[in-house]
Amino acid sequence: MKRESVNFSKKMSKGLSKPNKKFIGDMIYGISASKDIKISKIAGQLHESIKLDNTIERLCLHLESFDAKEKTNENYYKHIRTMIPDYPIGIFDDSDITKIYGKKFEDLDLVKDGSALKEIYKPGYHMCNAVVLTKNMKQPAPVYSKVYSSKSKDFKSANTETYKSIDAFRECVKRKSLMVFDRGYDDSKLFNYVINGGDDLLVRLKKNRVFSFKGKKKKSRRFI
Repeated sequence: MKRESVNFSKKMSKGLSKPNKKFIGDMIYGISASKDIKISKIAGQLHESIKLDNTIERLCLHLESFDAKEKTNENYYKHIRTMIPDYPIGIFDDSDITKIYGKKFEDLDLVKDGSALKEIYKPGYHMCNAVVLTKNMKQPAPVYSKVYSSKSKDFKSANTETYKSIDAFRECVKRKSLMVFDRGYDDSKLFNYVINGGDDLLVRLKKNRVFSFKGKKKKSRRFI
């Protein structure tokens, strides 16, 4: 695992400074070894010859001042392009993170708990995700993932967040693709954004969607 983590971190940190290369290597290995994204868990897997608190502080300070995000993303996208077919298939989905005991989290929102059987809203955050299917791997490769809140100052709309994920996907694959959406994305503005950008679209329609088929109006729930 350590060898694979080192090889992957080299690809991600190509062209970066030595401190940034070490930081990316530490983070990738720490996340892989601990199966967690908490800084304390990551730091614990590095087994440095200093106090654990000092390792945590070092990682936190570097994470706060990290200035190579664009170059790292560029390296990651180059790596992803080697894994995808000529006609990529992207899957877009919204999810949520619930923080039922959270009191002091920044811009804590109310989200619909997707894991609950009934329509229940809990404190938490929205997530916008995009993945691409690969040629030979069983798992899709993540392309975009962002946590957002409707209460933050820079929030505009859920559609805006979706458009950002589409733009990031296009920047990653750099070729015509098929974009797949669930029925929560049944929106004419989204259709136009995808199609006008030169990509194909597959979406599960809502039951009350009316559309034209061979010159006749059809409802999606009755269409066969």
